[in-house]
Amino acid sequence: MIDYFKLVVDLVGHLVWPAVVVGALFYFKKDVSKLLQRVKKAKYGDMEIDLVEAMDEVKGDAIELGITIAYPSSVYSVSDLELVQMAPEWAFLQSWQNIENILITKGADGKRQPIYKLVKQLQNSDKIDSGLADLILKIYRLRNEIVHVSGIDLTKAEAMEWLGVSKSVSDRLNQKLE
Repeated sequence: MIDYFKLVVDLVGHLVWPAVVVGALFYFKKDVSKLLQRVKKAKYGDMEIDLVEAMDEVKGDAIELGITIAYPSSVYSVSDLELVQMAPEWAFLQSWQNIENILITKGADGKRQPIYKLVKQLQNSDKIDSGLADLILKIYRLRNEIVHVSGIDLTKAEAMEWLGVSKSVSDRLNQKLE
């Protein structure tokens, strides 16, 4: 009989801690969800991204190319600044569209092509150098990661840095493709 009590006590001891953990997560679910939204590392399928690392890499490459990454807020349109305030992730999308439009209108002879192919053609024809081509492709990949991974909370400062890099890349592309 004592063995049965010991078995029950051991069984209860092993089953209670998971219930306590689940109960605590349920009780603090709002706080946990807020914490998870601030995560800068995410996984989507087989793809895992570290947003901070990817952005630092893009900024580092931009600095190496002599591209300005920070501008005073007076340089940006009111709509861009409002976009950063309301939804920083939309600033990534909008600024990429500017780069993509330049690539398509000035670099593709009006033909719609995949971005990778278009950038490589511009590089092979010596219209842009390899550093700028690599930077554009990194920006493109980072933009795609931001779009396809949910739960990433971007700060306004990150969005402003992104706008700065995107503006400089857009200006450099306009200059090279004229």
